[in-house]
Amino acid sequence: MMASSLLRNGPDRLRATAQGLQVWLASNGYESLEQANGSFSQQAVGDPSAFERSNYMRTLISYSPEW
Repeated sequence: MMASSLLRNGPDRLRATAQGLQVWLASNGYESLEQANGSFSQQAVGDPSAFERSNYMRTLISYSPEW
């Protein structure tokens, strides 16, 4: 996904992505990317099948065709 974004928007997209990530991390109580690393992994949740279903539903809801 990042490669597609870079091809469409150019290398300046990296700066915007990094800044957006920093804002999101801070607003969600993370002090660093290392602290967040693994927090969203299927192994870090109590019910992995619910995690899988949730991600699947989020993908379906957020999909919007470009045509």
